[in-house]
Amino acid sequence: MREQIFISYRRDGGDVTAKLICEALKNKGYTVFYDHDSIGGGLFDERILDAIEGCTDFLVVLSPKALDRCANPDDWVRQEIRYALRHGKNIVPVMLDGFAFPKTLPPDIADVTRYNGAPFSMDHYDGDLNVIMSRFASAPRNASAGGSASSSYDAPSSYSSASSGSSYASGSSYASGSSYSASSSYHYHDHTTAKVLCVILSIALGIAAIIALFFGSRTSAIVSTVLCVLSIVASLIVCAIEDWDSSETALQFVTIGAAAFVLIFAVCFWLFRYGVKDFVYDGDTLKNCYAAEETVEVADGTEEIGKGAFSGYLGTRGKHSKVETVYLPDSIESIGEDAFWRCASLEEVYIGNNVRSIGSWAFSECPQLHTIYYRGTEEEWNAIQKKEDGYLSWNRGSDFTVVFLGSETD
Repeated sequence: MREQIFISYRRDGGDVTAKLICEALKNKGYTVFYDHDSIGGGLFDERILDAIEGCTDFLVVLSPKALDRCANPDDWVRQEIRYALRHGKNIVPVMLDGFAFPKTLPPDIADVTRYNGAPFSMDHYDGDLNVIMSRFASAPRNASAGGSASSSYDAPSSYSSASSGSSYASGSSYASGSSYSASSSYHYHDHTTAKVLCVILSIALGIAAIIALFFGSRTSAIVSTVLCVLSIVASLIVCAIEDWDSSETALQFVTIGAAAFVLIFAVCFWLFRYGVKDFVYDGDTLKNCYAAEETVEVADGTEEIGKGAFSGYLGTRGKHSKVETVYLPDSIESIGEDAFWRCASLEEVYIGNNVRSIGSWAFSECPQLHTIYYRGTEEEWNAIQKKEDGYLSWNRGSDFTVVFLGSETD
């Protein structure tokens, strides 16, 4: 008499569970083909294919990475699934903790993913076993052996394997002598969540470093950068602790981590190329000032103060700095718009008499600014091109005095 149920499994990680399910189903009254117990003499490959052809239900135990080797046409798990699909058997995938279908499967077994699978773990033994039996097309032949499919079944305290002669029990050895329990060595620990969190953290800290660079202090930008690098290192370590050789998922996360590393490298380059310097120039134009001293002297030969060069709108420049006094050389010819906008600590500025224009909002919203010292006459000051009133006024929201250091006879 042919068996009703054929159990297919991968020996690495699935043998213990396959044996346990086999014994449970036999106790329920089903006839089961399990290769260790059922092959006997003769050609094993013919016996296996004949058993698949004669069964009603094909149960495949899917342990972690059970299908990874199915790319090999000679792999027996692939051959068994293919033969069952070709003969229209009722496929019942039993998925253990940590199993996931590969992104791609050979076309001849790809349809296995379309069958409704059932989970199985020792933590939910009775419930999972009942779900598996509810997927069967066959009914128990020997009802007196184990009762109805909905009744509970206690895991056997021990049984002997006909092929190996070893005893099996919860926590005892089976076949290879390895222990089996809810936390047995075959249990798979999935690190995907840890990988995702590490990569997300790396990217988040990279973004934080960029934000800190433009809107925070220089110190916070450097700290965020260091934390980002450490987080990326952690993500690479987590990706490497498992499945380094065979897991496509780990490779993908390593790739993402590498991309995040490139991102943060660019931020570090920006920081140490520009942010660490007190003054950043473009030709004769002072583009940015990062000086944190109370008194700042701009180098002689500078011809223009660029847009927002000292501005407190971008926190690294002014709002969070200690700059109180700025000396501009006589070589300055133009002070760009927003040059000192929102410099919270700025109190006084010295300006040479060669300035020809002052841009809109150049000295706006500087609450501590009380004096601008102009090394020229009042007439020369009035000749400077600047917006005197209105929304775009050069001194909107600031209250200070202009002191003229030149004389009419100069």
